[in-house]
Amino acid sequence: MTTCSKISMLALFLFVACAQKEPANDNSNKTLSAPRDLKVEQVGDYTLKLDWTDASEGESCFKVYLILPSDIDHPVLKAKVEADCTSYELTDRTLEPSKSYYIGVQASADDSKYDSSITKVLFTMAEREDPNAPKLSLAAESHDVCVRARVSMENVSTSAVCGVCWSEDGTPTIEDTRQDAAPLTNMDKTARTVTVSNALLDYGKTYKFRAYASQGKKVYYSETVECALGNDIEAIELDWKKLSYSGLPSSVEVYSYDGTMNGRTCRAWYAIADISKGDVEFRVKVPSSATTVDDQFKSAGDCLVMVNGGYFYNGRNLGIAYVNSSLSGSISAVRGSLKTEDAEYNEMYNITRGIFGVDDKGTPRALWASSNASGEPLFFDRPLPSVKGEAKYAVPSSINPCEDLKVNFRYAQSAGPLLLKDGKCPFDFETGELGADYFISNYEIMPYDIYGADVIPDRTAAGYTADGKIILFVIDGRIEASRGANLVELARIMKGLGCVGAVNFDGGGSTGMVVAGEHLNDTSSGGNRAVLSTLGFYRK
Repeated sequence: MTTCSKISMLALFLFVACAQKEPANDNSNKTLSAPRDLKVEQVGDYTLKLDWTDASEGESCFKVYLILPSDIDHPVLKAKVEADCTSYELTDRTLEPSKSYYIGVQASADDSKYDSSITKVLFTMAEREDPNAPKLSLAAESHDVCVRARVSMENVSTSAVCGVCWSEDGTPTIEDTRQDAAPLTNMDKTARTVTVSNALLDYGKTYKFRAYASQGKKVYYSETVECALGNDIEAIELDWKKLSYSGLPSSVEVYSYDGTMNGRTCRAWYAIADISKGDVEFRVKVPSSATTVDDQFKSAGDCLVMVNGGYFYNGRNLGIAYVNSSLSGSISAVRGSLKTEDAEYNEMYNITRGIFGVDDKGTPRALWASSNASGEPLFFDRPLPSVKGEAKYAVPSSINPCEDLKVNFRYAQSAGPLLLKDGKCPFDFETGELGADYFISNYEIMPYDIYGADVIPDRTAAGYTADGKIILFVIDGRIEASRGANLVELARIMKGLGCVGAVNFDGGGSTGMVVAGEHLNDTSSGGNRAVLSTLGFYRK
């Protein structure tokens, strides 16, 4: 072999040898790629679990940083993780609950000038669980006219405001619709039953409920429970006969029924007035002393139709009345029972009561009414859910049971119970665990001689239709020709007449209807009793 050939072979050998020593992927002089898809999860009071995707080759390690949002240009190195690793648990006792931090991961080379950029995620630490914090649990029961929510509580202060909140979707909070529970006491602060009326719920919908306790500056919640109303009442539609009276304008019509209702004999009458025609108006009359409906009709002069009004006792009109915008009376706490032998006779409950009336424009409304601690009137679109035998609610106020509607009635009279609200009857005769007479939806705490499935005397009611017409209704009771109606039946009849709002008024011997000077209903069972308020249609 020639010298030249030997030299050529040596050069080739050296070239191949050098080529074999060079790494296939040399990143020693390249900037590394930053990690991708960084995810942070809190797994302990002071521990975070980090996961990422390795996007670089040839890194010597990964660096983990903690970065304060207020000092984002000065990351604090917390750990070095071996190369090719894609997860790490960072434990740092400087981490504070509810505080936000940037968590960063960086691919690092032997020569730091080739380190990747830092991949950052803003993460907020969870609020640290306080072993002494309030704990709540909730069980919800479906009923036809309400949802009964049973709240169990631990570590709740008597100063806390508790209750249930709900929404149709999402997770409910107190910013959604809510119903506060009765105030807590030192003797009883571990449980409450909260009744949510169908005045606040729609039939055919399922709601998500949570119990809450607002204590100090924080609100604590239970887990979410789903519940819905049962079945709405069905209207009772009777075969009404129109009556003719020469003295009535076309805006007032009168009808009668003589037949059966729910298997019992029934005689009933109603008058309906279209106030919008402008020739008649609805009024309330409160004389200075008790006077029969017949005599009040005669003294009124311009009255067309009159029925008896609210309850009265010992020569005094009970509840709230407005006569030509002038207010009289108030609504105060009532006894749990009017039977002196009952333990509930000595128990007093704050309540709201049904009220029916019109404003200056003649617009009718049926609401719940009460009086505050100063005796001033309050009006609500839901009842104070007082239930006999259960925890007692505070005196109604501008926010209890909800925000006061501040209605300016021109004519109105309270009585109760409210029969229809938005076409729904807010009560029935279902009883609770305490047994007979402990009704779960008798929020107005109506007494035994008015409220109950078997209580079927003469009845008087006032209501209004969706288009604003006003209806005055009476039904005879306690006679062979007409056996009367219970309150749910009365609500169903008013619904059958097209009412969306209605209120029950005094019944029994007080029930009376006079049309154009003629007394229509029976008086043999004590009818045409002297009463202290009347409702009527008057010439305008």
